Amino acid sequence: MHKANASYRNLSANAARAVRLLGTLPARVFDPDVVAAVCNTAHSEAAGVLHELLTAQLVHDPRPDEQRTPGNTPDYSFPDLVGDLAQQQAQQETPRTRREVRRRWVEWYLFATTQAEARLTPSHRTLPRSPTYICDGRDLFEGLPDSSVLAWLQYRPAELRSAVRTAYEEGWWALTWQLVDAMWPLFHRGRHAEDWISIHEDYGLPAAEQDGSLLATRRMLTTLGGGLRSAGRYDEALVYYTRALVGAQRHNHRRDEAQALDGIGTCHQHTGRLSDAICELSESLRIRQEIGYERGVGLSQTRLGEAFAAQGDMHKALDLLIQARQSLKKVPDAHDAARAEALLGRIHVRAGQMTTGRAHLEVAEAEFAEIGALPWQAHVLEWRAEAACEADEAHELYAASLQLYQSVPSPRDVHRLETALELAAEAKRTAERTAPSEAPEQSE
Repeated sequence: MHKANASYRNLSANAARAVRLLGTLPARVFDPDVVAAVCNTAHSEAAGVLHELLTAQLVHDPRPDEQRTPGNTPDYSFPDLVGDLAQQQAQQETPRTRREVRRRWVEWYLFATTQAEARLTPSHRTLPRSPTYICDGRDLFEGLPDSSVLAWLQYRPAELRSAVRTAYEEGWWALTWQLVDAMWPLFHRGRHAEDWISIHEDYGLPAAEQDGSLLATRRMLTTLGGGLRSAGRYDEALVYYTRALVGAQRHNHRRDEAQALDGIGTCHQHTGRLSDAICELSESLRIRQEIGYERGVGLSQTRLGEAFAAQGDMHKALDLLIQARQSLKKVPDAHDAARAEALLGRIHVRAGQMTTGRAHLEVAEAEFAEIGALPWQAHVLEWRAEAACEADEAHELYAASLQLYQSVPSPRDVHRLETALELAAEAKRTAERTAPSEAPEQSE
């Protein structure tokens, strides 16, 4: 601590102020954008401040080596002792200043996460945003591929959750649900089901209700339902979807009504109530066609295709999935278009059309890999393993799928894949034992 104190005393006024202001935050990492936001200064000046702190050994880069790639903006963090010093020095600032700094920090994360949402899920309906301080028009992710934008989100779940909690504890209800809403790509692409559920239950939904926004409340209800559905908690998900449906019908909001029906129908499908699922999903599709919501049409066609396949009507399933693929590519929605392609492959395989099915699955797996959608890439690798011709290939694909499920992580899927991998290994050993030996060469 003595060395840190000495280094702090030798800082420029701007750098010392930055340490104090950063010390007010429940933040683990920060970059020039965060420093510029909380210090209300230019990005270039913030970068200079961080360089000074790095030179004084008051910050370090906590990222693993694989994330320190050229072109990536560096992240910084206080070592533990320096963090303690920063918190002590922060007490020099007035309560009003400390509160404003926390709000600036939350708003910056709202601004950045909303930009990530717009890049990764451009068709996702963005609800209003209402910042007080951070209204910068700069494109934070200009020139970066979608996979890098998703990586930015996936590296910051603790920071985002801390920002949501801070907003909620401060009573900034609109900021709370807006930030939760902007985090949708993290949940949609990463399937962090437990975080998905808890953030909506603990913060997003109650904040929307406190804010009095019916639109936001319905959004939080349906996205919470999606998280519960992703975790296999279908009966609980139905409760929230039904609440959203009642609210949408009461206020004649057709788009939200279709969204709630989509969730209800999907829960019915997963619990084997296929006739109910087809009824609800057909109504959702009808409404979305009526209001001209093209992405929603594609999603409903995908859901209905799955339901008809589960019922054994492969012809209807394939027809709907072909339409869904076309609709979603037109929007464009690369993620859900790849999902339709994957389901086309799976259903062709189930119908015994192995060559066609494998071709669709390979295309889908490549598309998911390109956009960094690890959970669905893992699903498709698993389906490719199930459709593999050779025991060696199946074992290799199951192993690759398991590795991705472990990185997500998804405990239910990991358990299933561990079992599948064991069976595949046994099949591989059996194939090796029963393979005919090569005939010995005969001399001329």
